[in-house]
Amino acid sequence: MQAQRPVPTPSVVFAARDQDAIANYRANERVVRSMVDRLVMAVTGQSDVAKGWSSLVPPNDKIGSKISAAGGELFTTHHEVVNAIVDGLVAAGHPRSQIIVWDKSLDGVKEAGYSPRADGYQLRSIPPREGYDAKAILTAPLLGKLIWGDLDYKADPGKTVPLSDIENTSNVSHFSRILANDVTKIINVPIMSNTEMNGLGGCVYNVTIPNVDNWLGFSHGSDYAAASIAEISANWLVRNKVALTIVSGVVA
Repeated sequence: MQAQRPVPTPSVVFAARDQDAIANYRANERVVRSMVDRLVMAVTGQSDVAKGWSSLVPPNDKIGSKISAAGGELFTTHHEVVNAIVDGLVAAGHPRSQIIVWDKSLDGVKEAGYSPRADGYQLRSIPPREGYDAKAILTAPLLGKLIWGDLDYKADPGKTVPLSDIENTSNVSHFSRILANDVTKIINVPIMSNTEMNGLGGCVYNVTIPNVDNWLGFSHGSDYAAASIAEISANWLVRNKVALTIVSGVVA
């Protein structure tokens, strides 16, 4: 007789809505902060925001908030959402100056209102090549074409490192140093967007593809390329660090 598989515990998704959160494409900081605080208290079952954050990320953790920063003024993770998160973490005992807010590049942050000096937290990107940890390796069952900025990219393919007989390819990717070394807990704050090669660029995408090099290997549009995002997410460097995901849907 075949043993019955245990039924997985259903996931619970909390949503906060307020029609006053935005007007004329400008977010209302007070309303957005209230929405974020209500979500944290609902998720944790705490009646106090600081206690809610403390239950998710103890004071000895090194906190990073992974945003989506390529969308300019309107489709970068909303500055008001991130500030509400950081303020909650500070209330829970985390020094503001040690909190890292990052994305692969920061092309849209200025237009979206971010200012490192005024905000007080670290706003960081992933430098090409040097921004990846040579020891934090992820292997995949298909080859990706290495491009400039990948850690193992060589300008003379096949000569210095025999990655391929015909072109600069590899099945090895590396996680960013920020993800691998600089944070122990992640608050994932994506937006709902579309990507050219991976389809919906939401919660799982935001904390995976932008944090690895040789990413073209995961973006072929094949069945595996879609499944590979979940496989990256299951890696312990991601799985054990993501404490909470809050989707920034102020502009949908």
